[in-house]
Amino acid sequence: DQFAKDKAYRQGESQLEMTETNLQKAMTQVQQNDPDARIAALQYVVTENRLSILLSTPNNPPIAKQIEFDGKSLRSQVFTVRELLSDPKSDRDILKKHLQSLHTMLITPIAEDLNALKTKTLILVPNDVLRYIPFAALYDGKRYLVQDYTLTLFNEAVKKDFNSKPAKIWKLAAMGLSLPVENLPALTNVREELDAVATKSGMNGKSYLNEAFTRVVLKDALRKNYNVLHLASHFEFVAGRPDASRFFLGDKSSLYLGDIAREDMRFDNFSLVTFSACETGLGGGLDADGRDMESLGALVQNQGARAVMATLWKVEDSSTASLMEMFYRVRHNNKLAKAASLRKAQLKFIKRGGGKSVLAHPYYWAPFVLMGDWR
Repeated sequence: DQFAKDKAYRQGESQLEMTETNLQKAMTQVQQNDPDARIAALQYVVTENRLSILLSTPNNPPIAKQIEFDGKSLRSQVFTVRELLSDPKSDRDILKKHLQSLHTMLITPIAEDLNALKTKTLILVPNDVLRYIPFAALYDGKRYLVQDYTLTLFNEAVKKDFNSKPAKIWKLAAMGLSLPVENLPALTNVREELDAVATKSGMNGKSYLNEAFTRVVLKDALRKNYNVLHLASHFEFVAGRPDASRFFLGDKSSLYLGDIAREDMRFDNFSLVTFSACETGLGGGLDADGRDMESLGALVQNQGARAVMATLWKVEDSSTASLMEMFYRVRHNNKLAKAASLRKAQLKFIKRGGGKSVLAHPYYWAPFVLMGDWR
């Protein structure tokens, strides 16, 4: 079939096959443990002149759709959307038109099938430039996608057994850097964010700010009985060289992605690792394929974490503290799934002031993406 051919065309991305196998296994295990879980997965493959979409579920044969299109124009459209999304002052009506155009291409061809399946949770497997899109913000003319579905991303690093139950009680360590470092500005809202996450959320977590957040402290936290790690600091992606991408610790030293594997830093105890100040930055220009973003989530999952939450762009605003506080509080009080808790926090932003509040702009709520075990 055409999806298989398009996948073969992209075999430079050999992980597609592994992702599909792991995804089917995960969905089947979740369905067996929770027969009411209405889950479906959308896998996307971008080629130069076609978009292939594969809809798969635990119990039904897959449905494949192909859309002829110009790959270059998709790239330029994604870049335009990302520029508009990462500017809180961008015109919302113009942004919505672009988001609607992407929705028409990526969701509309399969929308009737999703409705027929009564899907509640949508697992997304984007490839190429589609990794830069916050699917939550795709717009159908009336509603954002996150208003209709709980969303999560899946990649080849998700190898965990989904038969095991997710941890009910979360024990959180929050670490961050608020000071300027090298050529990067101060993250003035990090102090407030750590307080919101560790204390105001009701999580009763432990926070480590600036000099208190060192490599030794981080490694120590990995060995202790924490199962959630929240990191708020500058993250610098180096396009095409994930090993050279780095995260700044509170004492202003660097933790390179390559160090995590080299020093065998294990995250096996962690239900969730959150990076709240990343920025993919589209550093590779029109040739970028989004693997920089995926590399962060994949690496930490390969080192044992069940899920990773990260941001597609930095939100220079105290609203991040507010959204993160909501996310952790909803999860703590209601014991909802991670993806459902994130959705609840995002919906609160969307509905602010009848949708007319400044914070209803997707800039503030759309960059947060969850990868891995969504439960």
